[in-house]
Amino acid sequence: MKKFTFFGRTISIKVEKKNVHKSLVVKLSSESKQVKLRIFLLVAILSIIGIIPNINYHSSDFNVGMIATKNIVSPITIDYRDNLSGNISSTADLKDYILSNKGLYTKLNTSMTGIATNKAALYFQYSSDPYMLQKKLGGGRYPINKEVTEIIDNMSSREKVINEQTIFQMIQIVFANGFFNLEDFKDEISAGGMVLSPDMNILLTEFIQPSNSFNFTSLQKTLSPQMQQIFTFNRIIYAGDVLVPEGTVITQGDLNKMQMVGLYTPRFSLSLMVGMILYYIVLGTLIYFICVRYLMKKIADKNTYYSTIIALLIMVIFSKILGGNFQYLLPFGALVLLLGILFSEQYTFVISLIGLLYLFSYNSYNIQIFIMNFVTLVIAIYYIKRIKVRTDIISAGFAISLGLAATSLAFSLIMHQAIFQSVTTMLASIVAGFFAGAITMGILPYFESGFNILTEIKMMELGDVSSSELIQEMVIKAPGTFQHVLTVSSIAYAAAKAIGANATFVRVAALYHDIGKTKRPQFFAENQLDGVNPHDKLTPMMSALIIKSHTKDGVELGKEYKIPKEIRDIMMQHQGTGVIQFFYAKALEENKNVNIEDFKHDGPIPQNREAAIIMLADCVEAAVRSLQNKNSVEIEFMVRKLINSRIHEEQLIACDITFKDLEMIIRSFVDSLKSTYHPRIAYPKGK
Repeated sequence: MKKFTFFGRTISIKVEKKNVHKSLVVKLSSESKQVKLRIFLLVAILSIIGIIPNINYHSSDFNVGMIATKNIVSPITIDYRDNLSGNISSTADLKDYILSNKGLYTKLNTSMTGIATNKAALYFQYSSDPYMLQKKLGGGRYPINKEVTEIIDNMSSREKVINEQTIFQMIQIVFANGFFNLEDFKDEISAGGMVLSPDMNILLTEFIQPSNSFNFTSLQKTLSPQMQQIFTFNRIIYAGDVLVPEGTVITQGDLNKMQMVGLYTPRFSLSLMVGMILYYIVLGTLIYFICVRYLMKKIADKNTYYSTIIALLIMVIFSKILGGNFQYLLPFGALVLLLGILFSEQYTFVISLIGLLYLFSYNSYNIQIFIMNFVTLVIAIYYIKRIKVRTDIISAGFAISLGLAATSLAFSLIMHQAIFQSVTTMLASIVAGFFAGAITMGILPYFESGFNILTEIKMMELGDVSSSELIQEMVIKAPGTFQHVLTVSSIAYAAAKAIGANATFVRVAALYHDIGKTKRPQFFAENQLDGVNPHDKLTPMMSALIIKSHTKDGVELGKEYKIPKEIRDIMMQHQGTGVIQFFYAKALEENKNVNIEDFKHDGPIPQNREAAIIMLADCVEAAVRSLQNKNSVEIEFMVRKLINSRIHEEQLIACDITFKDLEMIIRSFVDSLKSTYHPRIAYPKGK
C-alpha cells in the first residue's frame, strides 16, 4: 500500500508487484548460460585436440647416433639457406681439397661402436629364434635380414664363437679410426691385409654403419668469405618430405633440419609451448565472442549444436589420419557442404572458418594448405544455394576440385616445386574435391534423420507430389482437399517469395497442412461431392470437435510417416486459435449461453512468418472459392477482410511479421487468386 498527499488529501493506492515475466527472464538467463557453456566447451575441445599431441612433439628425444624408429616426415614446407650442402662437384679444386683433408673436418660418433656390437650380438644369440630376435631388435620396427640369420645358423658352435669375436674386434678397430661409408671401411680392412669372405662381407655390411660425418662448422672456418658466399644455397623442404628414413642413423645434419621444421628442440622449449597456448587462447577468445554475438540462437538448438560438433570432429579425425603429402587429400569441402545443406549460410561460414583456423594449427601452420582450404570454403559457400537435389552435391565437389587444382598449380609455379611434387599435390587436391562431394552425400542422410534436421534437399523430396505416399493417400481419399492444398501451396509460395520468407518450406508445408482431413474426408465441404453433408445429423458441438481434430490427426499421421517436426508444427498452427464460425453461429441459434472456447481451434497461433502465410493463404483460398462473383474487386475485398479479422483476433502476434509484409502478402494473394479464378470464355452450344 502506497500513500500520496495530493492538495491536502491523502490517497492510498494498492500496489501489487507482478512477477509475470520473472520466470521467463530466469529461464532465458539460464538458457543463455547453457548456450555460452556449449560455446566454451566447443572451443576448449578444439584447442585441447591441438595442444595435447604437441606437448611431447617438440622434444629432445632425438640424438645423434640414434636409429630412426619410423620415417621422420616434415610437417611443413620451408625455404632456408644451406652452406656447403649443394652440388660442390662443380668446383673440382674445392672438392679435392675437402676430400684430401677430410680427416681434419670430421666428427666421430662414438656411440656407433656400441650400436654395431649390440646388433651383432643379438643376431648371433637369437638367429634361430626369429620371433625373439625381432622383439629384441625393436618389436617389428626393423626387418630381420634373413640372409644374415641363415649364414649364422649354418655355422657350427665353434665357428659362431670365433666369427662373433672377430666381428667384435673389427668393429672396435675400425670405429676407432672412423669412416664415411662402407667402401671406406672395406679399404681399411684391405689395408690391414685381410681378405673378407663373401659371408663375412654380408655380416659386416649388416652390422656396421658409417661412424664419421663432416664437421661443416670446422670446415667453414677455413674457407674465405668469398667461398662461403659461392657455396651458399637456397633449399626447400616440402611438407611430407622424409627427413630421416626408418632404420637409418640420425646425424647432426638431420637434427638441424628437424629443428628447422619444428620436430626437434635441444631442450624443452618453453617459448614454443607458450606461443602455441597463446595462439589457442587468442583464437578461442575471438571465436567465443563471435559465436555469442551471432550464433546464440542456432547453438541453443541441441540438434544443431551436437551435429556441428560431430561434423567438426569428423574433419579433425581426417586431418589426423592424413599426414605428409596425404594432407592434401583432406576433404575440407565436406564440412562446408554438410553444414551449408543442414543450416544457414551465415552459420556455415562462421563454423567452417573456425574449423579452418584450427586445421591451420593442426597442419603445422602450412600456409599452402590453409589457402587451399579457404578456396574450398568460398567455392562451397557459393554452391550451397544451388544444391536442390542430392546429385547437385557431386557438381559442387567437381567445382571444388577445379578450384583446388588451379590453386595447387599456382603454388607450384610460385614456389618452383619439383614436377613430381606438383603433380602429386594437384592430383591429391582433385581427389579431395571429389571426396568432399562423396562424403557429404554419404553422411548427409544420417545427419538429417539422426538429428531430425529439415534440409532444402529433404524439402524438395517431400514436395514431390508423385513420390510422396502421404500426398498420394490424400489424392485418393480426399481429392477436394488435395486440390485445395495445391492452390494454397501455390499462392503461399508466391507470397513467401514476395516478403523474403522461406518459400520452399512454405510450399512444401502447405501441401501437408491439411493432411489430417484424410482421416474423415467426408466431413469437409471440399470432399462432399454428392451434396451429402454428414454434419446435418450432428450437433454443432460434435461437428466442431470433428473439424478441429484434423490438426491433431495430421500430426499423428505426420509422425507415422516420419514427416519432419517443422512441418508438423505447421499442421497445428495453421488454424491458430480461431473460432469455427459456422458451427458456433449454429450453436448460438440453439443456445445463447454456449461457450465460445468450445468452438475454437486448439492452436497454437503461428510462431513464424511461414506459418502465418500458410494460415492466411488457407483461409483466403477457401473464402474466395466460395464467392459467386470472383472479380478483382470482390477478391481483394475478401482477402483484406479476412486478414484484418486475423489481426483483430490476435492470431499474428507471435510471429515476426510486419504491416509492410502483410500488405505485400495481400497484393500477392490477390494477384495469384485472380490468375487462378480468372473468367473463362463460354463454349458455344452445339447445334
